[in-house]
Amino acid sequence: MKGWDGCEVGNVTCSTIRLDSTCLALGTSEHGITLCTLRFGVGVLKSVVISTKQKSAIVSLAFSPDASKLAVGHKNGLIMIWGFSGSSYSEQQSLVLHKSQIRQLLFAPFEIGDRRWLVSCGDRLAVWTVERCQ
Repeated sequence: MKGWDGCEVGNVTCSTIRLDSTCLALGTSEHGITLCTLRFGVGVLKSVVISTKQKSAIVSLAFSPDASKLAVGHKNGLIMIWGFSGSSYSEQQSLVLHKSQIRQLLFAPFEIGDRRWLVSCGDRLAVWTVERCQ
């Protein structure tokens, strides 16, 4: 599938947008995560494809409210937390509990102490604390 700017985005399975509307994340069943930088009145400025090490399709995504993290839910039940620093991206945490696909991820809109809360819904409901991006 061709994206807005002609980049290959694969079979899009889920999406999320940052609260400030400057980045759209697309999860795919083949290629990983596509991050699209957005500008009002212009559209997509650029796209970056991040390959995940997982062979399982991405089925849910959620940006943290401060946009320093992206939670990625896989069809096999794994949740990966990606950290963002400038223009670099890295896997920071693996959260393992679910035995089936992650249907929804949601970050709490505020921190408690130095932790961010993440709720995941798969074969059960789980509440996680996620460390702040350093």
